[in-house]
Amino acid sequence: MLEPSYRETLAQWDVLLLQETHLRPGQEDQIELPRGFQCMALSREAASDFGSQGGGLFAIFRDTVPVINVTPTAESEIMLLRVGDILLANIYLPPASSPWVAHMQQCPVEHLLECLQPALAHDVLVLLIGDFNARIGNRGAALPRLSPDETMSTRGRALLQRCTDLSLQVVNGTTFQDAGTIGRRTSFQPGGSSVIDLALVSSSLLRTDNSPAAISAFEVCEYAEGWSDHAALSLTLRVPDTLLLP
Repeated sequence: MLEPSYRETLAQWDVLLLQETHLRPGQEDQIELPRGFQCMALSREAASDFGSQGGGLFAIFRDTVPVINVTPTAESEIMLLRVGDILLANIYLPPASSPWVAHMQQCPVEHLLECLQPALAHDVLVLLIGDFNARIGNRGAALPRLSPDETMSTRGRALLQRCTDLSLQVVNGTTFQDAGTIGRRTSFQPGGSSVIDLALVSSSLLRTDNSPAAISAFEVCEYAEGWSDHAALSLTLRVPDTLLLP
C-alpha cells in the first residue's frame, strides 16, 4: 500500500476483496488507503510466538458504497458484507493440507455454506469471490464452462454439488467471462498453476434480461508477478440504486 502506483490501481474499483493478508488484528489501522476509501479486516489471532497465523481477509471500498459488516463474531475465514440487498462474501478456504483445516470443526465447504444459510433461506442475492483452494475442472453447477485447468479436486467436487443444491452458479469459464481471459489461470505456485480463485453467484444474477441486478462483466486479470502469487478477478455488477439503499 506504500506504493502510489499500487494505490492508483486499486482505486479503479468500487470494492476490493483481498485474501491471505497475513495481518494481525488491528494492523489494518496502519494501512494507507487510496483517497476516498475505507477498509474492513478479518484477521486470525496472532500465534503465541507472535508469528503470523496466515490467512486473513481485507475489504477496501469507496466511501459512497454502503457496506455493512455482517460477519459472525467468531468467524475468521469468511467475511460477509451487506451491500444494500446483496450479500458479498470474501472467501479464503485454507488448502486441504493446511494445519488450520485440522482444527476446523467442519470441512471448509460445509462451514462456508453454514455461514451463508441464513441469507439463502431468505432468497438474498449472494456473490462469493475469493480463494476457494478448489479445482473444479470444466464442470459447472448448470452453465457450460471452459477452463484451462481440467483437474477436479475432492473439494471442487463437493463445492459444485453444494452449488447445485443451492442454485449458485460458477462465473469462471462461462460466457459471462471475457473471452480473451478464458485461458488464464489464477494461482501460480512452485508446483504449477491452477484455477482455484472463483466467483460464485445467485443464479438470478446471471440473467440476461432486464432484471434489476445482473453480472455485466467478468475477467481474470493478467498475472502481476511480484505483487501476488494469484491473479486478480474483476467482476462488474449492474445494480440499481434501490438495491444499494442501506
